[in-house]
Parts: sequence; structure tokens; C-alpha cells
Amino acid sequence: MMALNSSTCRWPIGDPGDAEFHFCGEKAEDGKPYCSAHASIAYVKVKPRTVAA
Repeated sequence: MMALNSSTCRWPIGDPGDAEFHFCGEKAEDGKPYCSAHASIAYVKVKPRTVAA
């Protein structure tokens, strides 16, 4: 956790209670806390709602 900074991916991996728990640590996308792979999961565009007639 000490190695995380604004340019590293902070996507949690595993259970926080487990000894193997860690954060991704890859290079984060500019202005985002996650790498491109994890940002694609975290930021999903909402589709416009349609009104049933």
C-alpha cells in the first residue's frame, strides 16, 4: 500500500482479510485511479432509458 501513488492503479485484488491482498499497481490512466483494464470495468457508460409505450 505504501507504493501506491496518483500514477498507480488502486484496484483492490483479493479479500482485504487475506495475506495475499494487494492493489493492481499498474500505471493508472491520467486523471483516474485505475489502469485502462480496471477503468473499463469501473467506468461503464449508462445507456439511455427508453419509455415503454
